[in-house]
Amino acid sequence: MLPMKTIKQSFKRWFFYPLMWVVVTIVGLLAQQYFVAALCCSVAICMLIVNTIPSIVLELAQQEILAGHFSQGEKLARFGMEWCKIFFIGPTRRLPRSISYDQLFKDNLSAALMITGKFSDAIAVDKEILAELEKQGDTAGAANARNSLALCYLWLGDLKESERLIDSAIVILENLERNAVKAGESIKDVHTSRLAYALHVKATLLEKTRNYAAAEVVAQKAIDTFKKLYDENSFEMTSHFVLHGSILLRLNRFDGAESNLQKAFRIRHMLLPPEHPLLSSVDKEVGRLYTETGRLALAEPLLRSALQSLLALANGEHPDLPEYKGDLARLLVKRKNFVEAEKLLTEALEQRERQSTANHPDLIDFLLSLSEIASANGDSSKATSLTARAGTILALLRA
Repeated sequence: MLPMKTIKQSFKRWFFYPLMWVVVTIVGLLAQQYFVAALCCSVAICMLIVNTIPSIVLELAQQEILAGHFSQGEKLARFGMEWCKIFFIGPTRRLPRSISYDQLFKDNLSAALMITGKFSDAIAVDKEILAELEKQGDTAGAANARNSLALCYLWLGDLKESERLIDSAIVILENLERNAVKAGESIKDVHTSRLAYALHVKATLLEKTRNYAAAEVVAQKAIDTFKKLYDENSFEMTSHFVLHGSILLRLNRFDGAESNLQKAFRIRHMLLPPEHPLLSSVDKEVGRLYTETGRLALAEPLLRSALQSLLALANGEHPDLPEYKGDLARLLVKRKNFVEAEKLLTEALEQRERQSTANHPDLIDFLLSLSEIASANGDSSKATSLTARAGTILALLRA
């Protein structure tokens, strides 16, 4: 839900000018200046159609997606796209193409599709966005579209295409930010924000491909870039802290991991209401930290609640679900609860194969954990087979 201050600001932005023209219309009618009244009424209606209603629908779509109501967010984004098409609401000469209403609705649609695991559909939307922005010469917007495309291809397991897209986006955005700073342009903050997002995606790609040392360097660079815009204790920083903490955990640098994750945990739990979807991701990472450092009794409730929150959120198709199930399963393996752990790992394996490829790097940890369970159950043949498959995927990453 929007804070009251934001609601008041939005109300003023959306309705002030249309209401002003309505008042002038009424004054014109009272003064029997009917032509003036008709003209002012037309201006008020026009402003409602081309600005107020798209702004309201866009804000609602963004809030629904942020709250985890992805199907509602998708419907609102599609409605906004149709509204823009019907009333020919498109780019203006004053604004970059990427922040016109029709493009922003497409951005929201792409986000809703990606989060619900509809990667092919999200890619189709992002490619349409990219083609339009390149055609209109919106270089910065096109680079940001590559960020989104790179993330989709990463989830699909097309690592080379993901890397190609994100590397090109980073080069473009670094140049744009550097030139904007030199020229003293106010738009430099937009470039900085998009560059931080691109670095975040790059660090995620490196983590997925198990290049943890390089991932840590890029994740720290993303944090340093974002600090140009936001205070360290701001909510906007938390996604960067979560990623950096996760990477440090992979490197067994537990003190640094705990510092980042606990910082994100504190900020999100302080600012977000209970049951908010963004709490589950930080709870899951803190639970994983506790598992790796032997605090199993603290880890289990966090990992279970995080998984249940995500299951309720996306009806079993959220692309992060395999990771959540895998982290809980690794805890259960440590607690010798092999039956539940095997069930979770099998489900995680099947979903990741269904949504991406048979050689996605996420499968390595699932296969190794299943191998550990098979070995504990005395099935050495199955354990060897699972370990060999994990080794094959790892070799493909190194090729």
